[in-house]
Amino acid sequence: MAINSDYMKSLPSDPIEALEKLHEDYLQIKIQAEDHRGWDQAYHREVIHFVAAAKVILKKLDKDEAFKFPPINQSIDDFFEGSAEFFDEVRRFFVEENLELNFTKIEQEFYGVVNENIFIELSDTEIIQIQNKINELRNMVTDTAAFTSKHKQRLLFRLERMQAELHKVMSDMDVFLGGLVDVAAALGRTGDEAKPIFDRFKDIAEILWRRRSDHPELNGPDDMPKLPGS
Repeated sequence: MAINSDYMKSLPSDPIEALEKLHEDYLQIKIQAEDHRGWDQAYHREVIHFVAAAKVILKKLDKDEAFKFPPINQSIDDFFEGSAEFFDEVRRFFVEENLELNFTKIEQEFYGVVNENIFIELSDTEIIQIQNKINELRNMVTDTAAFTSKHKQRLLFRLERMQAELHKVMSDMDVFLGGLVDVAAALGRTGDEAKPIFDRFKDIAEILWRRRSDHPELNGPDDMPKLPGS
């Protein structure tokens, strides 16, 4: 697979999508080399071009200084080990970027319906139910391999905020609904492993949503808006 001007023109115009495509094609080269029982000069040249193409895209995003590029003036084996680590970092980068974009899109759609200034009064039973689910979620988020460490930290921070805001009378649903939106944004890329975490956040959100019935003056649907994974 030759990296030339035609190949670069064929990449998606969106830089994040272009990095995804570049990473996918790099993995094909890597598999071919492994099937070929080793790297040779031809594969070496191809991977140098893949790294260079990735650098061009990252530079357009003003992100190139955040990456460690494998030096080409080292042994072939060392270069391929370094390039594998580099493209692992590239993958983590575009996964996080896509997650942020997806989160923003879902957040805008979801909060367009649910963002009202209301007071919610919870029963003692509901408080215990939410508390138990927060405790479960801490363990689930800590143990899962579905999320990056950065995403785990964000979810754990959300859980701490939820814990701090859990009172009999509350005025801020956003703290509790944000975790649900956050996990929903990641579901498409994490597979089934994140679904139980999503379901726990959803259980909490539905307890709160049911309390909207205490406010018949509010417009909007009786049921909580659907999110990916619902």
